[in-house]
Amino acid sequence: MDGERRLSFMHLTKLSKIRVITRKVLEPPVNQETRIHDLHEALNVYCRYLVEAVRKRVAGLERVGVIFSGGTDSVTGCKTCR
Repeated sequence: MDGERRLSFMHLTKLSKIRVITRKVLEPPVNQETRIHDLHEALNVYCRYLVEAVRKRVAGLERVGVIFSGGTDSVTGCKTCR
């Protein structure tokens, strides 16, 4: 497709009427001590943070709608809301 390109990992793109600005917004973690040492522990930590993130975003709402992008994140988030 003409004029299209993939957004780089850890980058943000801002669009305006006159230009497109792409900049790096995150740095990969480097030289950090590993605190998770097995799959069971990793899954427990992931689930805890996922539930906490969803709860934070839907707290106090009577109804919640989800738009699926087709990726795993939206499906996982929806299942967590249940």
